[in-house]
Amino acid sequence: MNRMRLDPEDYAFLASYSPQRVRKLAVRLGAACKGRLLSVVIGLAFTVYLWFRMGKPQGWTGVTGTVLGLFVAGFVLVVASGVVAGFRAGTSGRGTGLVLHGTVLLGGALPLVGLWFVWVKIHGLLGLVDDAGGSPGWFKVVVWTWCALLGVLALVWVAAAVLTAIWARQPRSLGWIARQLSQAAAVAGFAAVFATALGLVAVRKWVNGLDESVIAASGWMADLAMWGLMAWMVLTIVLVAVGALQAADAIVFAGTLVAAPALRVDPLGLVIDDAGRPTRVTWPQVNALLAKAHSPQPGPELWLKRNGGPDWLVPLGFLDCLPGSIDSAIRAHTGNRRTLDVARLSRIW
Repeated sequence: MNRMRLDPEDYAFLASYSPQRVRKLAVRLGAACKGRLLSVVIGLAFTVYLWFRMGKPQGWTGVTGTVLGLFVAGFVLVVASGVVAGFRAGTSGRGTGLVLHGTVLLGGALPLVGLWFVWVKIHGLLGLVDDAGGSPGWFKVVVWTWCALLGVLALVWVAAAVLTAIWARQPRSLGWIARQLSQAAAVAGFAAVFATALGLVAVRKWVNGLDESVIAASGWMADLAMWGLMAWMVLTIVLVAVGALQAADAIVFAGTLVAAPALRVDPLGLVIDDAGRPTRVTWPQVNALLAKAHSPQPGPELWLKRNGGPDWLVPLGFLDCLPGSIDSAIRAHTGNRRTLDVARLSRIW
């Protein structure tokens, strides 16, 4: 009697990409953006109230006015991106997500540009203090440390912009480094404004006891009210910038994914979507199969280590099934000889 032979594909387990699942993530992040926009309204209202209580200061100097203008421009770009991400997350495509990402990145750079004008003034003041009798060691350390910090933040922004451009041209890339650097670059300029405002308070108090020429040269520091108002809004802007970036990146992922098989499990081994084409990995070739914990979006990854080939990774949040389902399929097709190590995800799933 002939025995029927079953094709492994007839009873294989299939995990596919799920654009709908990622789109839901984008919608959730967009909703969080809307909530943060409410904090912007509250923050602006309180800022206007403080401005009135301070006597409506308007006669700020050129340096403060330049920083304030760039700060406001960056603020507007970040908030506008948050509005679009909040209300269009469910319908926008990859191109829109990349534009939003770039807009937030640009918004974070503008305050940083303004602080370089402050550096020019501080550097000139340092020379005057030296001519008047010499700068104390702590003052020079603070000034040059602050300058070095601005230089590092500028390099971070350039690196984020370059890597984001590379990521935009590689649809299959997750852009881990580009996205993390972008978050740092988007908030760094505003955070630096906060730190500068605190530093100016201390420097202004110290300068008041020096030579009259030094006091006159530091007159622009008298605009501490405006610096204080900018510092007050920094936390709100930072939260909106981070939220808008996360929503924008989720929009990019949702617009990139196509509903197609990502992983198949059968008695012969695995078939993976490797660089856009299916690749067979037999069980003897599988060195390890585990979950790789990731707190940044898009979250934990399925990590395949294979003999004779590079590691293969796919975010678990991109798939239409949970890690437990994949683990059950692997156990069933290998007689419990193979498992998906999900120990690192015990606190997540």
